Amino acid sequence: MSETDKHHYEILIVDDEAANLRLLHSILSIEGYRVRAAPSGKFALSFVKLESPDLILLDIIMPDMDGFEVCRQLKADPQTANIPVIFLSALQDGAEKVKAFALGGIDYVVKPYLPEELIARIETHLELRDLRLRLEERVLERTLELEKSEAQYRGLFEGVPVGLFRTTSEGQILEINQALVEILGYPSQYLRQKGG
Repeated sequence: MSETDKHHYEILIVDDEAANLRLLHSILSIEGYRVRAAPSGKFALSFVKLESPDLILLDIIMPDMDGFEVCRQLKADPQTANIPVIFLSALQDGAEKVKAFALGGIDYVVKPYLPEELIARIETHLELRDLRLRLEERVLERTLELEKSEAQYRGLFEGVPVGLFRTTSEGQILEINQALVEILGYPSQYLRQKGG
């Protein structure tokens, strides 16, 4: 990931320790990321309502509201549910890691960490986020294309002055256009029953 690319990403650091905030801010700024800092979980939740970061680095052990509760609230809100959360913690217990992932965290980095490792994980998760967003965009585009094609097909099927019908491979009639109904003089439900 180039330095220019990194400048497009905003990372929110959530930690009650000022020294940790300064260190992470320095590491990420040098790498070219736009960085915001939140000294508490409540502050972080207020911040993301106003401005949605591309990724959150979240400490677990904080007074008032721990990182688990912050993540739970982020994932419960449709506006913030898709923001990737990487937990940063001195807790090395397997149960804590499992809880972090169960709450929706995408990664868990144990303190003290190597800055290079943290940057590599951040880059990986930002790239995965971008791929997911592009895939969602492509699915939406394709859905709109299919809806447009279906509407065009409907218009042709119903609009032509000749009788048309569509069947299954077994010969069951699935649909009949109005022209065929008028030509045969039977209700479309009757023709479907006869065809099946």
